[in-house]
Amino acid sequence: MTDSAELEARERLARLWIEAEPAVRAFVFASISRFSDAEDVVQKVALTVARRFDEYDGERSFEAWAIWLAKSRVIDHYRVSCHSGQARMALL
Repeated sequence: MTDSAELEARERLARLWIEAEPAVRAFVFASISRFSDAEDVVQKVALTVARRFDEYDGERSFEAWAIWLAKSRVIDHYRVSCHSGQARMALL
């Protein structure tokens, strides 16, 4: 990829993320009750979106794709927190 094409792809990613981030944030915060955990997951989603942006099909909704990735990060969060006992403590 040329420098110009890479810069264009980064700018496109930034524009798409700025538009989709409120919906992704809302999904994550509706799924995870602890504010700090939800913030961490949103950051992980942003990293995942950036790392996997070359897999995004531009013919489809970026927001839907980002939320699909967010769903996986939310599941990962609960998988890890269950193993560490955080989820059980939050229920008490």
